[in-house]
Amino acid sequence: MTKNTRSKNSQINDSCLVTSLSVENFREIIEETVKTRTNELLENIQCLLKEVSDLKEQVRLLTDVNDGTLKPRKDRDEESFEHLQDDLLNDSFKSAIEDKSEANNQNTIIVSNQKIDKKKRRLEVKIPERKKNTQQRQSIVKKKQKNAIIGNGDADLNFAGAARRIWLHLGRVRANTKVEDVDKFLKNKCPNKEFIIESLSHDTQRNGSFKIGADMDLKDILYSANFWPVGMSISRFNFFRNKHQPQTISNN
Repeated sequence: MTKNTRSKNSQINDSCLVTSLSVENFREIIEETVKTRTNELLENIQCLLKEVSDLKEQVRLLTDVNDGTLKPRKDRDEESFEHLQDDLLNDSFKSAIEDKSEANNQNTIIVSNQKIDKKKRRLEVKIPERKKNTQQRQSIVKKKQKNAIIGNGDADLNFAGAARRIWLHLGRVRANTKVEDVDKFLKNKCPNKEFIIESLSHDTQRNGSFKIGADMDLKDILYSANFWPVGMSISRFNFFRNKHQPQTISNN
C-alpha cells in the first residue's frame, strides 16, 4: 500500500468519526431541548391550574356573600380568609349585593304567585265550568228527546204531519249557477224525488251556495262525497233562531 492510499483512508475514517460524533451531539441536543421545553410546559400547566383553583375559590366566596352564608373553609388559613373578606365586603359592594338580592327575591315571589294563581284558576274554575256547561247541554238534549212524541196514528187528508226532511247547505258552487241547474242535477241522480232548493248567493260572493231540503231517506246518499261534483262542499244547514233577521251564509 502506497503512502497516498494510506493518507486517503485516514481522511475517510476521520470524516466518518466526525459525522458520527455530530449525529450523537445533535441527538443529545434535541433530547435536552425537548426535556427542557416539557418541564417548562408542565410548570405553566401547574401555574394555570393554581390560578383556576384561586378563581373558583373567589367565585365561591362571592356566592357565599350573595347568599349571606359567608364562612371560612376549614382547609383555608384564617388570616388569608379575613384579608379577602375585608377586600370584598366594603360598604358599597355589600349594599349593591343586598339590593340586587332583595330585588331578585321579590321578582321570584311575584312570578311564582302568578304561576300558582293561573294554575289554580285553570284547575278549579275553568275545568269544572266546562264540565258543568257540557252536562247542562247534554241534560237539555236528553229532556227534549224524552219529551218529544212522534205520532203514528192514521193520517187525514186535511190534517197530517209534515214529512221529515233533511236540510243541507251546498257551498263552493260555480258562480252564476241557478236553482234550476241544481234541481236538474238532483232529479237526474234521484228520480221521482222532490227537493226544496233556495239560492243563498249574493252579488258580492265569488261562489254560489244553496239551501236544499230532501226526504230523510236520502240522507246517506246526499252526504256521500261521490254524489257531488269535485270541489263542492256539503254540510248540515243551521237555521237561525231569530227568523226576523235575514239569513246570510258566509262562503269564503
